[in-house]
Amino acid sequence: MKALRNWEDNVAALALAVVFVAVSWGVLARYVSPRPAVWSGEVATLGFAWIVFVGAAAGARHKLHIGVDLVTARLPQAAQRGIAIGVSLFLAVALAYIAWLAIQIGIKSYARPTPVLRLPSSITHAAVFVGFASMAVGSLRDAIHLLKAPQS
Repeated sequence: MKALRNWEDNVAALALAVVFVAVSWGVLARYVSPRPAVWSGEVATLGFAWIVFVGAAAGARHKLHIGVDLVTARLPQAAQRGIAIGVSLFLAVALAYIAWLAIQIGIKSYARPTPVLRLPSSITHAAVFVGFASMAVGSLRDAIHLLKAPQS
């Protein structure tokens, strides 16, 4: 169950392993083998996209992104709660919209293959969709949690 709860962490870790192996193999093949692994750079780039976007979702779930509360920290508790709910709802909508845009771009780029491996270019946009959709769901979950929490 914990693996499912931390799926963003696991996907980002797997993508990091893919990047590490691809870059290491590319360097090794370039200096040891007569035929360099031309695919390694492309695989590393795809893995890096998944690290960035799914890793950002993992960071958001763990509350690792920077927040500035210079003004809100001085407000009454009820106002802080209201602002937090509003921000969470706004983020859920904005992040869901970006995820939707990623789907639209991914659909348009599906027929355009990557240069070396000839994979659909939409693989990169899938990382954008997965990351932003996960953050949108997390923001909506935060808003619901704040709405259900008893006021102090």
